[in-house]
Amino acid sequence: MITTIVAAITITMVIIPPLLPEIPLTGEPFARAPGLVTSKIERERLSKKLQLYFTLRRNRIPYGGRANVLPVRGRDVRGRSQVPGAPIVAGFYVTWDDNSLDALLHHADDLDWVVCECAWLGPNGRGLRVRIDRRVGVTIANAVPDPKQRPLIFLMVSNFDSASKRWDAKGLRQMLSDPASRALALEQLTDSVSYYGLGGVTIDFEEEPAELTESIASFAAELRRRLAPMGKLVTQAASVNDSDHQLTRFGEVNDYLFLMLYDEHFGKLGDPGPIASQQWFVERMKHMLRFVPAQKAIPIVGAYGYDWNDGDSTTNGQQLTFQEIMSAVRKADKKALHFDSTTLNPYATWTDRDSTDHLAWYLDAITAYNQTVAAQALGTAGMGIWRLGSEDPAIWRVLGKAGIDSSASLLSVIPPGYDAEMEGNGEILDLFA
Repeated sequence: MITTIVAAITITMVIIPPLLPEIPLTGEPFARAPGLVTSKIERERLSKKLQLYFTLRRNRIPYGGRANVLPVRGRDVRGRSQVPGAPIVAGFYVTWDDNSLDALLHHADDLDWVVCECAWLGPNGRGLRVRIDRRVGVTIANAVPDPKQRPLIFLMVSNFDSASKRWDAKGLRQMLSDPASRALALEQLTDSVSYYGLGGVTIDFEEEPAELTESIASFAAELRRRLAPMGKLVTQAASVNDSDHQLTRFGEVNDYLFLMLYDEHFGKLGDPGPIASQQWFVERMKHMLRFVPAQKAIPIVGAYGYDWNDGDSTTNGQQLTFQEIMSAVRKADKKALHFDSTTLNPYATWTDRDSTDHLAWYLDAITAYNQTVAAQALGTAGMGIWRLGSEDPAIWRVLGKAGIDSSASLLSVIPPGYDAEMEGNGEILDLFA
């Protein structure tokens, strides 16, 4: 009996390790160690967790909580003073792509303005839904230590409906026509700019009916009257599809107008073709500048691509980032990159292993350089990028601190993108710079 009991205890100690006491952790990825492990894999996992725990105990880092809920006000990020006559470099930030935040971290010092998508129409056009992404202010403060050199942050209000994936003309009409909803929206924007110390507001109302032109212009004018005494700006995005009258009115009531000079060919509803051929870009820009003063105009260059293919309808015509296109080409055929000498736009062709043929037109640092040279020659106020996180990283060599005076030879080398790319399968990860 004694031998049996000793043997049972020995076997139990080998198979089931002793229970560990609770580890009082706060803000760490795990709250307590598991009390019972019964397999070799679980014992190894526990060992690694304990190793991590004691490493953190020896090198304790102050816990800052989640960045998106930190009580950081924009008034602590006043932004740099714009040099009179110097070109403005603006980047559009979106909340739905983590790479947008990564791009902001790496290139905040290259930007004068950061336009953040953070306000949408409320239900049935009742006021606005405002959601300030506090990570933007935190990221800028970390990237640019000197408050005087930090870019200004603009709140962008849009009529895009994320549920239907469409521009909500009906809700926009309701918000502008109802006095209570209109007053609420103006108050929300004014209060947000004041409380967070933002640089101003960017209005992005697209696919708006022509009969709403005066209502939109009146809304922008009233917002400008409210913000101007605080030294804040009102800007608006203008489409190449806007009428001459719309361009004139929007140019009159805003401090600056962003000219959306892209999507010559686009997505699921358009035929394959260049996204912004050089001739198309220059002609559309010249036309818009007939109705918008050049000193108020900031052309926006596209920084993405469209993939047209003969696969299923869900992937045909979808928008891809520059890195996604480069990754697809690298895996399929490195000789698939081409440059069209007529449109001065690049494109790529490749075939997947399942025999799906692809044709992707895209915009890169070369097209941005050519378009910026043309815009500067026409005396525009600066350049914008749609959007942060999807661009060719080399674009910052001609739009960043060095400016357009940089040599085009700097574009011969493409810096690495924002996404980590996985090659192969397995449980072991090797990291390569």
